Amino acid sequence: MSAVSSVMQGVSAHSHSHSHSHSHSHSHADSPAQPLVAALVRQLQRRVFVFGPGGNALAAALGVQLLPFLVVCCVPLGGCVPQLVAFALGSLLGEVFLHLLPESPPETVGVGVFAGLFVFVALDKVVRVLTGGSSGQSHSHSHSHSHSHSHSHQEKDEHSSKEEHASKEEHAREDASTSVYVRVLTALLHNTTDGMTIATAFYNSPAAGAVTAVAFVLHELPHQLGDYALSARGVSSTGAAQWRFFRRSVLWAVLGSLAGTALCVALHEGLSAAATAPQFGSVQDYMVPFSAGGLLYVAATDVLPDVLAAQGAGVSRVRDLCSVLSQLAALVLGFYMMMGGH
Repeated sequence: MSAVSSVMQGVSAHSHSHSHSHSHSHSHADSPAQPLVAALVRQLQRRVFVFGPGGNALAAALGVQLLPFLVVCCVPLGGCVPQLVAFALGSLLGEVFLHLLPESPPETVGVGVFAGLFVFVALDKVVRVLTGGSSGQSHSHSHSHSHSHSHSHQEKDEHSSKEEHASKEEHAREDASTSVYVRVLTALLHNTTDGMTIATAFYNSPAAGAVTAVAFVLHELPHQLGDYALSARGVSSTGAAQWRFFRRSVLWAVLGSLAGTALCVALHEGLSAAATAPQFGSVQDYMVPFSAGGLLYVAATDVLPDVLAAQGAGVSRVRDLCSVLSQLAALVLGFYMMMGGH
C-alpha cells in the first residue's frame, strides 16, 4: 500500500507542476478503486511505456487497437456487449471529468473544450460529405424498389418482376461495396483523431497517457465486438471470419490511430523545438482541454447512442429492466474505476 501511495503522490506532484489547480487529486485518496487502477498505471509505465512521450504514444496507439482484437478473438464476450458499452462510456466520462478537465487551466478550458468538439464535428461532417451521404442513398434505393415492385405486382408482369429482382441484387451488391469503403474511411479518420488524443495525453504526463490508453481500450472492446459480429455474417469458418474482420476493420483502425499519433507527435516535437518554453506551455494548456472535447464527442456520438438503444431482448419487462439496471451499474463502475487513475 505504501508503494501505491508513493505512486499516487508522484502523479499528484506532476499534476501540480503542470496545472494551476490540482487539489482535487487528493479528494479520491480513500477510494477503494484507486490502488487497483494506480497499480495498473504503474505497471504500464514500468513495463510498456518506457520510452519518451512520442514512443509511448505510438505504443499505446498500437495496443489500443490490437488488444481488443485479441480479446474479441479469444474470449467469448458476445452476451455482455450492452454492459461493456456502458462500462466504456463510464470510463470515457471519467477520463474527461476526473482527469482532463481538472488538469486544464481555468482560462483555457472553455475555449479548448469547444475547439476539440468543433474539430471532431467538422471531421464528422467532412466524412459524411466524402462518402456521399450513403445512408440517404440507401434509403432512396429502398423506396424506389418498393414502388417498382408494387407497380409490377399490379400489372402481374413476370418479366418485369424478374428484372426488378435482378436490380435489387445489383443495388444490394453496390450498397455492400459502398458500405465497406465508408467503414474503411470512417475508421481511418475516427482513429486518427483518437491517436491525436492519446499522443496529447502522453505529452501531458506519462500517467495521464496510461490512463487515457486504458480508457480507449475499454472503449474499443465493445466497438470491435459489434464490428466483428457484422464481419462474421455469412462466414462459416471462425479463422476466416477473424481474418476478414482484421483486414476490413482492425488494420485500417491501426493505420489511422498510428497516423493521428504520429501527426500529433510531430506537432509537439516541432513546437517544442521551435517555440520558447512559455509559448510551448501555453500550447499545452490548450491541448489538454482539446483532448477533453474530443473524448466528449466520442462519448456522446459513438457510445451514448448505443447505450440508449440497448433496452434488452424484449422477452419481458422484468428482464429488460434488469438489463437496463446492469448497464447503469456498469456505467457507474466504469466512471468509478477511473477515480483511481489520477
